[in-house]
Amino acid sequence: MINNRSSLLYRLIGKAAAVILIMAFTAPAMKAQKFPVNYDEDKVPAYVLEDPLVFQDGRKVKKKDWPQRRAEILDIFQKEMYGQLPPAPSKMVTETLEEGLIMAGHARRRQVRMWFRDDKTGPCITWLILTPEKLKGPFPVVLLLNYQGNHTVLPDEEILIPDIKLRCKTPASDYDRGLLTNPNRASILPADMILARGYALVTACYEEISPDPEDGPENQDRYAYTKIFDLWGKRDPSRKDNTTSLMAWAWGLMRGMDML
Repeated sequence: MINNRSSLLYRLIGKAAAVILIMAFTAPAMKAQKFPVNYDEDKVPAYVLEDPLVFQDGRKVKKKDWPQRRAEILDIFQKEMYGQLPPAPSKMVTETLEEGLIMAGHARRRQVRMWFRDDKTGPCITWLILTPEKLKGPFPVVLLLNYQGNHTVLPDEEILIPDIKLRCKTPASDYDRGLLTNPNRASILPADMILARGYALVTACYEEISPDPEDGPENQDRYAYTKIFDLWGKRDPSRKDNTTSLMAWAWGLMRGMDML
């Protein structure tokens, strides 16, 4: 869910960073950090917050200047937090792999594979698109990445199991089909409720974009900077604003928006 602070950030820095923010709010609990956490406000060193209404060169921002200042803030945010946002692809090729009715005919399932080259080679993203069948569209959309494969969204035998290894170790399997419908889990995705309320649900597995190793930052190059990163060439070790996984996931969600 987007609260008042996140909606303000959306207006301030734009959809790429806002998508990242939403992902951060919905991410599952991670392992305990190796670094100490400070809970004592008295131990926080002195700092000065930047004034959002002053340009980096010291000029005051007037009303007409806001688009320029907004772009400057977004550029700073990307460099400092998530790396540069890669450009939109010059090509985007989609193919419907399968389509059919689900939920006793109350919803439609469509599985679409997306490539970024005309010959359908290289990185791809497989989208699961669920829409209400007995309502008239267009529909508002809940768009998100899932963590263990599209087949975990519903116990539907037709939903494809991705060719991935969860957290780079365990292959996705039929065992996890419909996993996110289990009410006893800490994290669920209520697809039936979303569709019954008249929304469409569109999702893809985040590991198709950038796998997420759980065994430390030393494996980032080996795992995380693969898949969709193959579109952008070799990373420049001299730069401090290389695209990170978080920005890559946001980039993938933006391609989902393009498709819709």
